[in-house]
Parts: sequence; C-alpha cells; structure tokens
Amino acid sequence: MITTGAADAVSLNTIFPSTAVSDAFEAVTNGMHNPEALAQLAAEGADAAEWVNMINAIRAFYNQDFALMNELLNTVPDECTAGSLKGILGMMSGTVPAAGKLSYHEEKLVKRVTEDSRFLSSAIGQLMESIEYGEELFIETVSLLIKEVKKSPSAAERLALWSFKTCIDNNFDDEALADNIIMLFGQAEGLRLIGLSLLETEPESALICFTRSLIKRLVDRMTGREEAAAFLEIIGALISVCRTDAPVLLDISEILTMLESELVLFFTLDELPEYPEPAMRVSVMLESLIGSGTDNLSAIEHKAEIGEAIQLELF
Repeated sequence: MITTGAADAVSLNTIFPSTAVSDAFEAVTNGMHNPEALAQLAAEGADAAEWVNMINAIRAFYNQDFALMNELLNTVPDECTAGSLKGILGMMSGTVPAAGKLSYHEEKLVKRVTEDSRFLSSAIGQLMESIEYGEELFIETVSLLIKEVKKSPSAAERLALWSFKTCIDNNFDDEALADNIIMLFGQAEGLRLIGLSLLETEPESALICFTRSLIKRLVDRMTGREEAAAFLEIIGALISVCRTDAPVLLDISEILTMLESELVLFFTLDELPEYPEPAMRVSVMLESLIGSGTDNLSAIEHKAEIGEAIQLELF
C-alpha cells in the first residue's frame, strides 16, 4: 500500500521505485489511494511519471470515467513499459477495438478483471435485494458472497468495503458484520478493511481499527518498515481530525501506548540501529493527542481512578 502523506512523508529514496509502483497499483483498488504520494513518485523521473499516469488511468477505469482514462492513456508513450497496458485498458473499457490477438498473459489479465467486475455487479445486486429483508439476511449474504470470491482478494476486499459502508448507511448491526469480516479475512486485514470503511464517517473508530491492525501485524511479525510507516501516516492523519471528548481520547491514548511498545519490540529485534524512530513517531502522536484535549483526558482519568478506588474498597 502506498499511503505516504504530504507532511512528514516517508522518503521515496528509501523505497525501490518498482516497489513504490507496485504499492500504488494495489492502492487503486484497496481504498488507500493517495494523490500526494503519487505526485511525489512522479517527481522521481520520467519512468515513474509514466507509471503514475497509467495508475491514475486504471483508477479512472475502475470509476467508469473512460474520458479521463483515455486522456491519461494519451500521456503514456506506446513504447514505454507502462504503455503495454494501454491496449488492454482500451479493450476492457470498450473505448478501443481489439487490435490483433492478445497474448496469453493479456488474455489472463482481461479475464480476471472482467470476471471480478461481473461477479461484483451480481453480488451487489443480490445484497441490495437482501436489504429489504433486514440485517440478518444482509449480513449472512455478505458472508456467503465473500467466501465465494475469496480466490480473488481484490474483489473480496471491494465487496467487504461496500458491504460495511452499506450496513452503516442502513443502520444495521455493524458490529455483527465486523465480526464476520474479521473471521473471513483475519484480524489484521479485517480491521484494516473496517478502518477504511469508517474513514469518512467515524475517524476515531477508524483510528482504533488501523492501530489495532498494525499491532496485530507487529505481534505476528507479518509487516516491515515501509508498511508500518504507511500505517503510521494514516494514524497520524486521523489523530489530527479526532474529536477531543474524553472517552475517545482515553481509548485512543491507551491503544497508542500499546502500539508504541510493540514498535519498540519489533524494530529492536529486526533493525537495531533504527528501531527507536517508529516508536518515537507514536510518542509525538500521543503527545499531540493528549495536548489537544488535556483537560478532558485528565477528567476522565481522574474518574477512572476514583472508580478503581471504589472497586478496591468494595472488595
């Protein structure tokens, strides 16, 4: 995933260009598209800029904006590596007729993309019908359809994102669906998908989901410096828009403290010379969070201490 923000950005000099391009491709469909990061990547040189234009063209294709797609494709030279995808996009969108026989790999790619699109259209149609019969059938249908399409991770993730947002829009039990998504995708990935679904409507809940997802990745040792940095960018951005009411601050400060500890442990074992840096970033985030609502946070912590004292007296 490429999620670097404009401020406090991770230097792309530390990431191989091919890795950055690959991450940007993934971000087209996983909900983590970041225009600022792509602009930074484009500044790395002509080759990178061609890939950025192709990536944006693919995003336009997914959004069914074929006019923008063709405009972007026209900026990509036919002879460059990225240009090899121009004909495929044109054929899949129906805006350019097939020119000659597709290669084996081109046919495989076109088949995979079109199959996913057909399945998603059918799946969303079924889910829209199930909404009329209530949340229980809707959640059950979501789970069955995701299981059916798990062989295509991209389609499964897109279906999960759409379903969770739709669940919230219809005031259904989002906790029940969240449990199912975590069961189907695993805790780390399930929490990331739920966090993506909540970015616009519930940034505080999204922050908790992303933080818990990163903690799980660190505990299971299934992440690295670049991915951890990407998560920290999202977490930092969400902290800046968090409400400052006390209950939310207390929950978030507690989970950030847990994250700080896991980052120190993970990078101490893996990258001793550089390990303090990620944890130090969390410390700065935590200080910023507490500073934005110190009075409220102190008040709720004081109430919690009183509650603990009463509990002790009762026993």
